[in-house]
Amino acid sequence: MISQTLGLGYANLCVKWEGGATIKRTCTGIAVRMRSTSGTIFNVRLDDPRIVGNEGTTHLLDVEYVSHIRIDNLDGRNWTGAMLRLRGVIGAVIMNPICSLNEEAFTTTPAYGILGDEVSAGNYRVNVEIIDPVIEGPNFGVSFASAQNCKIIGGTLEGCGIGLDIGTKSPQERPRA
Repeated sequence: MISQTLGLGYANLCVKWEGGATIKRTCTGIAVRMRSTSGTIFNVRLDDPRIVGNEGTTHLLDVEYVSHIRIDNLDGRNWTGAMLRLRGVIGAVIMNPICSLNEEAFTTTPAYGILGDEVSAGNYRVNVEIIDPVIEGPNFGVSFASAQNCKIIGGTLEGCGIGLDIGTKSPQERPRA
């Protein structure tokens, strides 16, 4: 259990949650934040993170200015903002993220499963792959304010108010069937 935001701001970092380990946020705000205080963080891997918030938790995993990140099997429960918020991220692979009211009922309906948010005007996500997401129940499944060369492969975005939302700020990028 954590009562403060857990900060991860290191390059060449690999963190593995083993044996069903869970980070449980006990107060308000962001549960886990990954960002640099100067420049960009490179080469990060998070394996099997399970993060549980509460009705006062805004975002479960907040990632800002990280390049070349891989997140496998992110499992999120109980938050109000986004399970995963990406800001200024380049070259990310997100494998098998799950937030599903079919797996476990939400105590609060979250706004987003995955949110790609701008840090500043024109600062968008580039080359983000989301593979086999199971995002069921948030207001928005995956939402990018702006994006370039991003893909969703397989998975399900169902029971959401809007499954996939690509913002108009995306440079010459439109969803393709």
